[in-house]
Amino acid sequence: MGEIEEQFDFNFSFVDNHYEGETKVCNKCDKELPLSCFGFHSASNYLRPECKKCNNKLAKLRKQLKEIYGMPPLGYLCPICGGSEEEVKGKGNKLNGAWVLDHCHEEDTFRGWLCHKCNRGIGCFNDNINRLINATNYLTPNKIFKQMKTYKIKITDEQGNTNILEITSTDIEWSMKQYQRPRKPFTWEIQEEKDNL
Repeated sequence: MGEIEEQFDFNFSFVDNHYEGETKVCNKCDKELPLSCFGFHSASNYLRPECKKCNNKLAKLRKQLKEIYGMPPLGYLCPICGGSEEEVKGKGNKLNGAWVLDHCHEEDTFRGWLCHKCNRGIGCFNDNINRLINATNYLTPNKIFKQMKTYKIKITDEQGNTNILEITSTDIEWSMKQYQRPRKPFTWEIQEEKDNL
């Protein structure tokens, strides 16, 4: 090798030699394992929270659930943020598209489809409802309640039948999308709007 080649003779080995002796606790099996037992997040340089063995089990479970439940229908909206496929695509793992199969980690059952951001969000709270309530309570006096308004909405179905609905919301457009999703088509208009403060 010439002098310049010797200076740039790098070893690009991906063996985790620098992790020898270091350990991490898997967030699924709760075992303390060497760091070499953990894979890297795709396209990143940090380790996954679950060990490779648990990650393989999760991959198999997700595959089985996808075979049973398929993909969400056209026009599907994330049940947490209300984002459409067009709005949420490209915000996470590009291999999986816009939607992530969400499942209960205690019972290994299908819960639904979420966008990547919302899936990561509830994952950061360890799917713990009390933590999510605490987060909501923390935000409420500072932001959410001040932004909420109470609306009287006139709803008209396809047959011309009308109904008045009262909704308190920070985003009436999003709330009405969520209200309409499981129902037959209808039109709506705001009859009255008032601030909560």
